[in-house]
Amino acid sequence: MPNSSARVSDISAGSHDTQRIATAVASGGTDTAQIADTLVAIYAQIEAALVPIVGSRGVAALCKRSVYVAGQTHPWLLDSRQDLQAAMDLTALRSAIAAQDNAEAAAGAAFLLQTFCDVLGRLIGASLMERLLRSIWTRDSSSASTQDISP
Repeated sequence: MPNSSARVSDISAGSHDTQRIATAVASGGTDTAQIADTLVAIYAQIEAALVPIVGSRGVAALCKRSVYVAGQTHPWLLDSRQDLQAAMDLTALRSAIAAQDNAEAAAGAAFLLQTFCDVLGRLIGASLMERLLRSIWTRDSSSASTQDISP
């Protein structure tokens, strides 16, 4: 099985968001439950940023599409897709991520976030997507840099 850092770097070669996304996912920790909680927290921030623009159903549709696309590479993500009909119910997604090994959970979560950004970027344009989500990446990268890593 390829290591997770190689798979994360393959998400979207040349994308300047890839490193930020991998950092955001890694900032929550390396345990699968922590990775799942981090992803759900990031999606909650994304939802808060996008609901005023596309509505809750629009955000849920973007999330559902992203899960479907990312599920082609990480099939275990597809199990969580049913709970994303009209609202962002991320309980099943959290459970699906937590059930994976650490490397697969990190790779799948990062790939899912990158896919979401790609889908959103194609819909509204990369520049607007960057402006809408900038505060999320800034917040996550600052929490990662201040995270206590002492044993």
